[in-house]
Amino acid sequence: MHLDSAAGFSILYLPEGTPWTTDAGRAQIGCEERGLDGWGVVDPGFGTSLPVVGTLGGDWLVEASTSIEDGTLVRPSPRPSWALEPLDAQLVDETLVVRVVVDDVERLLLLDTGAGLLLINGESGRPGDTEASFLDWNGDEVEAYLGTADLEMAGELSSVPVLRTPSFVGVEYAAEATGLPITGLLGLSGFDALYFDADLTELYLRPRNR
Repeated sequence: MHLDSAAGFSILYLPEGTPWTTDAGRAQIGCEERGLDGWGVVDPGFGTSLPVVGTLGGDWLVEASTSIEDGTLVRPSPRPSWALEPLDAQLVDETLVVRVVVDDVERLLLLDTGAGLLLINGESGRPGDTEASFLDWNGDEVEAYLGTADLEMAGELSSVPVLRTPSFVGVEYAAEATGLPITGLLGLSGFDALYFDADLTELYLRPRNR
């Protein structure tokens, strides 16, 4: 299963063209078992030879206190020792929106464990960036530029890889759906560990330079 906190719901992947199917199957996730709806999707192309059969979305992540660190996911999980100050974050429609500072600009970003990089929408490439266009889930090409950005989060400043997109419908849809000025995705280049406290609805992220 692909853990994608930016997805508001969890699904099983069905053959392309299959309509939305209620109770498409059951998934065993550690000690948990749950029924999932399914949907026929274009090959998501996660760049792995592993047989990825579905997505665990934000709805699953926020159900229980969860930690992800060094490639290990634990839930329910006690608060790890590094989780000292919760981020300025809010839970909106089963997804987490985080307030951070990127290149001296305060931004609202959608937490996206399914994205490898920090992504800032509404920006063109900067000097030194390289073209890095990608395909969205509809198979449409998205103009993008790969560079670096200064990310201030959890009281720490780090220089991280970033994708800049002049226009990315995924981010624009999130802003429209939530009614919040979301301008990007906080992907995995911005942090190397995560803890969500389901009891207090608090999010902790460990910056990569810690």
